[in-house]
Amino acid sequence: MNRALSFSTIALLGRANLKHAREEEYVEWATHMLEEGHETPSLCILAGLEPLLNHFEIQDYFKRSLRELGIERKQKEEEIRIYATETVRHILDESIDYKTGVSLLSSVCISCDYPSYLMDWYSLDDAISDIESGNYPNGYPSAYGRNPKAVVLEIATDFLAKHKNTESNKTR
Repeated sequence: MNRALSFSTIALLGRANLKHAREEEYVEWATHMLEEGHETPSLCILAGLEPLLNHFEIQDYFKRSLRELGIERKQKEEEIRIYATETVRHILDESIDYKTGVSLLSSVCISCDYPSYLMDWYSLDDAISDIESGNYPNGYPSAYGRNPKAVVLEIATDFLAKHKNTESNKTR
């Protein structure tokens, strides 16, 4: 069910802030931007880079591309929040397995020093592990006796309702 995930520009920046972005994702982003009709010299170079990718070269062309496209950075916390929100959307549309998504959001929570808006994901990650090993989910007791996927989808729906004002940059 996992297919290549597509993140907006701002969510990609959030992934980069957390060191979650792979070099290939920047190339994919650049290719997508070109397909959408955005063209700059650095974007063309970035889209044309092939493996083995040099991290420093990728970062240089990515920064140049952002500048040439006039894309302004948001605060680090906002970029990460958008990344988290898009990850939740990927869970709901099943472009990412719910366990993988929960684990990813839990790691974002840990990396960001446990912000309250991500604590459900941290607790749920432990709960799923507990349930799978036949133990009581102390970290998320309301998951006990329930289908973990249904619990995750319910939390994801609630999360998006609470964070509906977290908008991605419409320029992918």
